Amino acid sequence: MASQFVGALYPWVSRDRLEAYRPPNGSDLDMAVTYLYSIVLSEALYTPLGVLEVTLRNGVHAALTASYGSPAWYDLRGVLEPNQADDVVRAKRRIAALGKPVNPGRVVADLHFGFWVSLLSSLYDARFWRPDKARLLKRAFPNIPVPLRQRTTIYARYNTLRALRNRVFHHEPIWNRPTLVQDYRTLYEAIEWISPDMAAACRLVDRFPAVLTNGRSSVEAALKQHLGLS
Repeated sequence: MASQFVGALYPWVSRDRLEAYRPPNGSDLDMAVTYLYSIVLSEALYTPLGVLEVTLRNGVHAALTASYGSPAWYDLRGVLEPNQADDVVRAKRRIAALGKPVNPGRVVADLHFGFWVSLLSSLYDARFWRPDKARLLKRAFPNIPVPLRQRTTIYARYNTLRALRNRVFHHEPIWNRPTLVQDYRTLYEAIEWISPDMAAACRLVDRFPAVLTNGRSSVEAALKQHLGLS
């Protein structure tokens, strides 16, 4: 039964991709359980990743708005490098195509996570983060421990989480990621650097710890019941 179930998935997942979920010496049932479990893990991780994205973009946006005196700071001459300026143009086009007013709130919400992480890169060190004894860095990340309050450290953290986000959102395997538990901890730490309140709110609805502990057994039980093996 498990082999038939897996065979029915091959055309839609692809054999090579599905086989990547087979544990060492694992059966077809083990592989199917692992594949579904990885989906559930990604689904659960979506919540803190989503909160991270919202918190980062609004934190950086608020800091730059205060610094430049305009919520449309991204339109001011010389603020953005060409790649990020192009991201803003595309965001505006998408909003306009939906027939909605192109205002700062919508532009900020439409810009992707990678855009906000790129603003933390060395491209913007002298422009945003270094002047006035890193005043803007302190404003955007008010709760970061002083020894870690360096642009390079902050960029490295959010860029690593950007890669994790892309892996989750692009449906790549995470079940065997050796750093997954630590990734989860650093994810919350990155939210707390900006807003402990957002981190606390996220934890109220975060299912990841429960899924990590009990998710695989729940998936296996559900699959066995579906296949008439229980």
